[in-house]
Amino acid sequence: MGRPPIRPNTFLHGAGGGMSPAGMQVVRQELGSSMLRKGTLAHDGTDILMNLAEQGDPDWERARDRQGGIPKIIEIGMRPVEYSLDDYPGRIWLTAYGDGRVMADPDYAFGQPVLASSNVRVEDIYQLWKAKESMKSISYELDVPLADIEAIVRTHSVDLAA
Repeated sequence: MGRPPIRPNTFLHGAGGGMSPAGMQVVRQELGSSMLRKGTLAHDGTDILMNLAEQGDPDWERARDRQGGIPKIIEIGMRPVEYSLDDYPGRIWLTAYGDGRVMADPDYAFGQPVLASSNVRVEDIYQLWKAKESMKSISYELDVPLADIEAIVRTHSVDLAA
């Protein structure tokens, strides 16, 4: 039996937050079920980009407005994605939380973002904080470094302010 796929919305949220509902609709229309194949989606730290070339050199466009991308910048953005042998994402490092801190992998928490150091779900940490638990208390109870708790709360708080 194959691994369950990483949910596209998990990847797109963690990639930098630049995916609007209209942009996601364009990705689905243009790429369909192949949207997670290696070399099909990338991000430049701000926006999701899609490769519309079927063969040869990539033809990158920003999903939300179809503006072209700069190939060298896109290559940098693709580094956080580790691909399986079937050319689908196996593990995605969500750089919005800091390098090497949070990953999405179908082998852990059904592909939901987790801390790489402990496999604790990001959503669980954030919900505890929203329920008025102190960051120090969450860190102690879950045996997670305080810096990881702070990064999660900071990232989610920025998302809410946007």
